[in-house]
Amino acid sequence: MKVAELRDELRARGLATTGLKAELEGRLEQARQAEEDDGEAQQQDEEEDDDEDDEEEVEDAEHWEDEDDEDTEDEDAVIIPMLGQELVTVSATVGADERGFQDGAAAKAMFGEVAAMLHLPDGRVLVADQSNHRIRMLSSDLQQVRTVAGDGESGHRDGAAAQARFNQPVGFALLPGGRVLVADWCNHRIRMLSADLQHVSTVAGDGESGHRDGAAAQAQFAYPMGPALLPDGRVLVADFSNHRIRMLSADLQHVSTVAGDGASGYPDARDGAAAQARFCMPSGFAVLAGGRVLVAGNASNRIRLLSADLQQVSTVAGESEEGHRDGAAVQAQFNMPDSLALLPDGRVLVADSMNRCIRVLSADLQDVSTLTIEGVNFPGCLVPGCFELLPDGRVLTSGWFRYIHVLEGLVALGAKPSYKPPKKTSQQQKKEKKRALAGGASSSGLVSKRSRSGASSSMAAPSSSDSEGEEQPGGSAAEAEPLV
Repeated sequence: MKVAELRDELRARGLATTGLKAELEGRLEQARQAEEDDGEAQQQDEEEDDDEDDEEEVEDAEHWEDEDDEDTEDEDAVIIPMLGQELVTVSATVGADERGFQDGAAAKAMFGEVAAMLHLPDGRVLVADQSNHRIRMLSSDLQQVRTVAGDGESGHRDGAAAQARFNQPVGFALLPGGRVLVADWCNHRIRMLSADLQHVSTVAGDGESGHRDGAAAQAQFAYPMGPALLPDGRVLVADFSNHRIRMLSADLQHVSTVAGDGASGYPDARDGAAAQARFCMPSGFAVLAGGRVLVAGNASNRIRLLSADLQQVSTVAGESEEGHRDGAAVQAQFNMPDSLALLPDGRVLVADSMNRCIRVLSADLQDVSTLTIEGVNFPGCLVPGCFELLPDGRVLTSGWFRYIHVLEGLVALGAKPSYKPPKKTSQQQKKEKKRALAGGASSSGLVSKRSRSGASSSMAAPSSSDSEGEEQPGGSAAEAEPLV
């Protein structure tokens, strides 16, 4: 079965249980691996053909090699990324290269799955450790990790934070006064941490998967994600498997549905009046200036927009077909965008999970670009799942779900980042030089000679997957990395 067919099955069956999700994702990764192996074999054949053609251009190639060597020695050369890309640097990584549970020094700490992060007013950062069923804490200097809530057993128990139980926490929202809402995914509830982080309570959801509005305690959700605080104090919830956007009143006493008719919006999302709109597994929000709200449509591969009055839904970026394409937002392609984050200048980060890269939606919502990241073994350890912005401009993002990477330098095109392009193989150099001699400037935009030697390298997905198993509700083991 091909990757596209498996995706259709995944969406059609709606991720009814975590076990189903793990099964399908395992099969999806196997199919992806088979297709990548076929592609690598075909690429090798093409490279062998190109090598024969390159023999006729040896003198030109040697000239280019000499020129590239001179450029590499020029430390003041300006790196100009391919048009539509930006360079950022990974300045630090929190988490050991192993999934598990361990508090202590950041470099040795272990996480199960980093599903969400939240910067607190005092500088500390909460971390939703999904498969460990715990809420973890990063110190304000990002040097220490400790556990603040959850005893590590999946379940539902309120009370003292250390003895409380969660079942895969996946999202946060900071309320006025310092209280924190927690999306408790497999409990189908919205929980709350007190401002002093000492007590856990349940504010919405009766624990059954379903769709019911009304009094918060009797309301029903189906794998809630988000949540997001609106300017008026109300809270949006991405009701993942209900394909709806729900709302908690500002006093946390009432739940209502604001968008989505409950039918899956894949492959054809429906825009228009919010009540009749269609989503497919909404998973994250970004609240824009003026109250408009962007919605990550995970399985629909789109970014949607809720009007400030929550009455209208429109599509601002992406199309139903998964892929990776930058440029005009309406023609751009994503592959399961999971979460969003608003930058201070109005741009929006998109965790393009299955493309294993970070995309950027322009402040006017008209263009999409891709971040090029230098730092630690990218792109393999990226697989972004969530973001959190720090006051000093750094951005935290999860990588392979078990790391937290610290990103610095969302630079403008044409700036002088501290960056050296990776060394390319002789075959890659020959192919690029041949194209340059034949066609002149890059079709993607003007680039410096130095960027031809590697600064604009693509963020292709690695050929292998992390298949470490994690205990899931009911005792089943997940064979592949989860989507959330």
